[in-house]
Amino acid sequence: MFDDDRLLDAGRSMQLELGGISRVVEIEFFRRQHGRFVMKFAGIDTIEDAEKIVGAELRIPQADLPAAEEGSFYTFHLRGCRVYAMQDGEGEYIG
Repeated sequence: MFDDDRLLDAGRSMQLELGGISRVVEIEFFRRQHGRFVMKFAGIDTIEDAEKIVGAELRIPQADLPAAEEGSFYTFHLRGCRVYAMQDGEGEYIG
């Protein structure tokens, strides 16, 4: 789960991607509610506007992310890693 709410402060710009189209949006408001994120973006002022971006992917530039804590990682850092299943001290390459 995403733990650093500072990345979602009002005024932060994010990349919104939907259907191969990308645009920059600015956060006006953010809060957590019942385990979900509630966000308001500048220029998206009606329910109809919001319905147009349902299913969009939000991206934060990697340079804006805080360093992962010791022993932690971001999942995108795992791309390209080899995966081994360990059994009886032996590792079997699985992908």
